[in-house]
Amino acid sequence: MAVPAVIVVFTSPPEDPSGGQAIAFAAGLLVVAMIGSIIAAIALAAIGAESELTPNLTPGIMYAAVAVVIALVDIVAAFEILAFLALPHARLLLLLITGAAGFLGVFFTALALGDSLATHPTHSPDYQDWKKTEWITSQGHADRAALRVTAIGVLPVIAGTVCRVRGLRLPDGTAAANTIILTGLALTVTATVASALRTGHPGTVPSRGPRPWEAHATTLITSTYTAFVLLLLP
Repeated sequence: MAVPAVIVVFTSPPEDPSGGQAIAFAAGLLVVAMIGSIIAAIALAAIGAESELTPNLTPGIMYAAVAVVIALVDIVAAFEILAFLALPHARLLLLLITGAAGFLGVFFTALALGDSLATHPTHSPDYQDWKKTEWITSQGHADRAALRVTAIGVLPVIAGTVCRVRGLRLPDGTAAANTIILTGLALTVTATVASALRTGHPGTVPSRGPRPWEAHATTLITSTYTAFVLLLLP
């Protein structure tokens, strides 16, 4: 979706010269989305190719989800910018969809915690000792953790959406647009690399499952990023 959108952006320049800045913003978001979609797909394919379930796959998935959510948010945000130029009446709808994309991204990222118990090495002779070092120790704990991480993670994107609906936004400009674009790219690359490193196998010792800071970091990063994108959209 990002590739044809980039083509449309560059082949349909706005008649108003002041729209050039908005077009550049949209193009930057779409390029980040394209890069994020590709490398996140590779990261998730690598996880899917694992021969057996191991505890470190859950945080690996959550890191890869950061790139997926940023790509999704950037695509919808780019269409909001195009609506600003061509379909002003659709701007509010696309703003709400952008916020919803960030909200759902947090939700589905946190859902990985709910299935984390299935990756526990229950057949390992040292399982009980290993389990004492883990954050998630039961299915009930996993479900509660997923709900708690979701509830905390969605706060920034909800705040950003409410601010935009009420007409509040950050000052725009080339510097602000470039900053959010480069931030999205940096977060995408960093999260994908973290996913690859997190899914590494330590050898004969069972790998570590998700840690609380990893769960909160992956959801709050995407939620906060979405909030800033919303506040910078025209």
